[in-house]
Amino acid sequence: MKLHMRNLFLTFFMVLFGAIYTNAQTVTTFAGVENTSNPWENVDNSSISVDQAHFYEPSGIGWDSDGNMYVAERNKIRLIKGTTVYNRSGAQGDASFSLGYKNGTGNAAAYYAPTSVVCDANRDAFIVDSENHAIRKLTKFGSIGSGQIASTFAGAAPVSNFGTSGDKNGTGTAARFNSPKGIVLASDGNFYVTDFGNHMIRKMTAGAVVSTIAGQSGTAGSSDGMGTAATYSLPYGVAEYDANNIVITDFGNSSVRMLNIITGKTTTVAGKSGSVSITNGTLDQARFRAPRGIAVVNGLIYVADEGTIRVIDIPNDTVFTFAGSATSAGNKDGVGPDARFGRLGEVAYDGGYTLYVTDIYYNVIRAVTIDNLIPVADFVATKTSLEVNENTILTDIST
Repeated sequence: MKLHMRNLFLTFFMVLFGAIYTNAQTVTTFAGVENTSNPWENVDNSSISVDQAHFYEPSGIGWDSDGNMYVAERNKIRLIKGTTVYNRSGAQGDASFSLGYKNGTGNAAAYYAPTSVVCDANRDAFIVDSENHAIRKLTKFGSIGSGQIASTFAGAAPVSNFGTSGDKNGTGTAARFNSPKGIVLASDGNFYVTDFGNHMIRKMTAGAVVSTIAGQSGTAGSSDGMGTAATYSLPYGVAEYDANNIVITDFGNSSVRMLNIITGKTTTVAGKSGSVSITNGTLDQARFRAPRGIAVVNGLIYVADEGTIRVIDIPNDTVFTFAGSATSAGNKDGVGPDARFGRLGEVAYDGGYTLYVTDIYYNVIRAVTIDNLIPVADFVATKTSLEVNENTILTDIST
């Protein structure tokens, strides 16, 4: 490629500007308008731009294979396509009057505090409908004009206006959960669900067969061990660590646990029951305050811990704060520790170089870059010292 000196200068300037702008751990507001006073009253729209959307306690985030983002909030499921937020399932109006449990198409469906979303290879969405104690299925997105059908995949079928809790294994609506919170579709083809109120980890097959693989119903504890000999206290988020293991935020124990889905063994990765703070250090020294969402990127575990995003690096035996502040809350964009969050729910990875987090206090969704994953623009030139009207050849050696 031959460039005139002036064009070369402009090219280098643009590359330099891009490198400065993107090579930073930057937190920006992705969607939503800050609202802490009456968010339940400002969600009556079928579609709206991301910068004007009002959310009410946004929690779960998940993507289908087409790159459409699903957001679970207090009484509905939204879809973000491009720069527009669409209401796809559940009532549009004031959430305080529309919480419920109804299967149906579009606005005819109803939810009660859904907290997590994951999509399968068919692009169907599976939603943890927490306070209905059920896993709901939403058929794949086809077009804006076609409705998506919500049904009960596992857990209580609609009884009266809300679901029924329990701790029963079984298939489909014969199974019971108690305020489940997180869900992951692992590489073995099974779903794993954190059964918050039962203090258990449940396995759910593609055929909706639900079984308990760790924890004891009605028994909160922090013991490591095999299968149901291990105890949890209000497990919340879940993510796949590798082909054999999932990681879990144990909210009641202020810790992060690992469960081998092959052997059933639970071990504590970091944090300690009864010791609540945001403290960095080695895995043994680290402490957590209120871990909820969790994601794994290239072997690093990212945890939404109250108003911070923490990173657990197991091979290097360390825990550090990636973004946010342990001592100061707020809704402020910025770089790394200069950014501020309120109360974080989900942390989700888009497969590129960005984490998305839901702030259930400020009712917004924030984007957080992972700087070492950002592609770097880099060139070598045959000649770098140029006279006027001289040319040089640039070779792209970008990663």
